[in-house]
Order: sequence, then structure tokens, then C-alpha cells
Amino acid sequence: MKKSCLLLILLLTTSLWAEVTNKEALRHTYERVVLHNIDTSVTALHGLEEAIRAKQAADAKARFGDLVTAWKKVRALYFLGELDPAYLDTPRLIDTFHHGNEDLADQLDLILESDDPLEIALFKNSHKSINALEYLLFTKKVSDPRVNAAMLRICGAVKTHLFDIQKGYLQNKPLFLQDTNRANALLINALSESSYKLKEWRIADVAGISDKYEGDPDLRRGEYPHSGNSLQAVKAIVSMYIQVLDSPQEGDFGDYLESILAAKNLQRIKTPLQQSHTLLAQMQERDLLTSRKLYEQLHTLHLGIYVYLIDALKMQAKILDADGD
Repeated sequence: MKKSCLLLILLLTTSLWAEVTNKEALRHTYERVVLHNIDTSVTALHGLEEAIRAKQAADAKARFGDLVTAWKKVRALYFLGELDPAYLDTPRLIDTFHHGNEDLADQLDLILESDDPLEIALFKNSHKSINALEYLLFTKKVSDPRVNAAMLRICGAVKTHLFDIQKGYLQNKPLFLQDTNRANALLINALSESSYKLKEWRIADVAGISDKYEGDPDLRRGEYPHSGNSLQAVKAIVSMYIQVLDSPQEGDFGDYLESILAAKNLQRIKTPLQQSHTLLAQMQERDLLTSRKLYEQLHTLHLGIYVYLIDALKMQAKILDADGD
């Protein structure tokens, strides 16, 4: 009888410890990854806006790279819309990659050539996106008055949406943390969805190894073809995965997974993540054209997240839509 009671106490204590560890890991991820990255995005945009206002082209282009890095970390782990539907489409107001088939460059050229007031001419959300900003910054003269005014208007629009996301995450923090099962599901579904899009949209399509573009590599399919920041976007997303799953800080989500996941299954996630990070450190932008090894590692990473994490956390996976978000 005493042995049975002792076993029961041990099981209850272990269960409580795991629950507390899960909550702390989720809190760590929310504060040190989610909130940190959106704060960094706002800061990066502010620096870019100031460089554009000062008409410092070289500085503005460098700061655009900072914005890409920060924003991709936010976008690749975005689950705010699941906490509050009001924020479901906010990322699409900032980022048009893989949305629609419009020729944004042609439209922006026509806007610059016209005499219409910019507040009227830049009427579409896509005209005020980070992608529109990239095109103007890297193909036009920052010192040109109309170009400069257009870029500042775009910066203002993007800043508004980033502020909305920042406010939304701050307000919904208690909701995220109140249910660990739901929070786990939101986190893993976001990782699973973004890891699929990373390997297929940002690597396979560019390298010509996807079904749609097999044998036809083309850097123009990259996320930021005008600025040459497509590789930087990939690096940022992989860096975010490390923040969540394998950071040097104690108490991250990876540490919690280590307590509930078989060691070999955890390594099936961490090893391709580490290998991807190593490969990316050696790559230049044009190496995306021949990035099969990177694709294979990211494919393995995606499968690890989709299979082992979902199974370990006993959650239902969200079905991915390969054609859009």
C-alpha cells in the first residue's frame, strides 16, 4: 500500500513538474521570441524610415536588410490571428510574397510617372507593402522627391501594421498562457506551416527542384529579388527556429521538448536544424540556385516538426494549403 501511494505521489509530482515546465517554456517563447522579434521589427523600421527621410541610400538599404531579418522571424511564427481573428490578415497587409499574380513593379512605375497625389495613387495594400518598399528602394533614387515621399508613405503604413501586431500580442499574452494544450498547438502548427513554406517556396521554387519549377532555377522567384535579401530571409527564419527549439538560453521550448520527447526523435529535429544553420552560414545569394542539400535538411526538419512534435504533444495538425497562407 505504501509503495502504491509513493508511486501515485511520484506520478502526480512528475505530471505537475511537466505542466509547470510547459508553462514556463511557453512564457519564455512568448516573451523572448514573439514579443522580442516584433519589438525588433518596429525598431528596424524606425531606423529605415529615418535613413530614407535623410536620403541616405546606402544606409537605407542596409537597414532594409535589418527589417527583413526581424520581420521574417515574426511572420514565420505568426499565430496572433488564431488568438484574435481581428489580426488574421494583418501580415498580408505587410508582406505580399506568394499572394496574387499582380505585377507590382509595373504598377509602382505608373504611380511614380503620374501626377496623382500619393495618398490616392498608392490605394492598394500591396502598394504599401514591404515588397513595394523593396522595389522602390533598390531600383529608384532615394533622393527623388516623389520616390522618397512614396517610400515614407509605405513606411508609415507598414509601421501601423507592426504596431497593431505588437499591441495584439501584448494584449493576448494572458489568453495564450492560460491553456497550455492550445498554446502548444498554436506554436507547433505555426512552425510546421512555416517550415513547409520555407523549404518549398523559398528554396525548392528558386532552385528548380519543386514539382512546379523542376529543372528551372531562377533567383527572381526568391522573396526579395530586387535587394538580394532572399537568402537573408531564409537565414532569419532558421534563426527563429533556433530561438524556439535550440537556443542557448535555459527554459526554452526545446528544453521542455527534451523532457517529453524521446532523445532520438528530438535529434531528428535538432540535427537538420543545426545542419541547415551551418549550410546557410557558407552560402551566398546565388547559392540558392543550387541548394538541394539545404532543401533536404529543411525537408527533414519539417517532417520532424510535423511528425514527432505533434505526436509528442498529442495535438491535431492544421492542414496546410500549399498555394497560400
